[in-house]
Amino acid sequence: MKGKNTAAIMLPHSLLILLIISAISITLIGIGLNDLKNKQDVDQIEQTLSTIISTAETMAIMAEEGSSIPLQVSIPSSTDFLIFGNHPDVYSSGGHTIYEPGQLAHYYGYQTTQGHNKYYYTNVALCNSETNNASILHAGTYDLTLTLQSIHGESYVTITTT
Repeated sequence: MKGKNTAAIMLPHSLLILLIISAISITLIGIGLNDLKNKQDVDQIEQTLSTIISTAETMAIMAEEGSSIPLQVSIPSSTDFLIFGNHPDVYSSGGHTIYEPGQLAHYYGYQTTQGHNKYYYTNVALCNSETNNASILHAGTYDLTLTLQSIHGESYVTITTT
């Protein structure tokens, strides 16, 4: 008789173990999918930065002063900001820069809503055409105009949203 009841007694334990293993599996899959989406968003941010900077660098080398190029860019919702013409750490800590030649105008970068940030240096000086300060973009789709201008005796590529 003892052998017949063993299966009935062990069934709840087996179901509990199955439930725990299933929950762990679902959690790990969810974490993996979230990491994959974050990586895709960072790749899209990097591609957007690359497009804007390569256009600006080409303008600085080949274009005449006053030349403009329109660009349309999409920035994913996981982006806190993209910044052109300042260091992301300065902006995220509330700092603002008024340009003088040789300052932070050659930096650009981004910060995600998860707090991941990265910055780069470029040979071309960048700024916002309206304020001569950093050009800052948040998540969304933008029609940008990049214009080569002379500010403080240095060539800048200004970034304007339209």
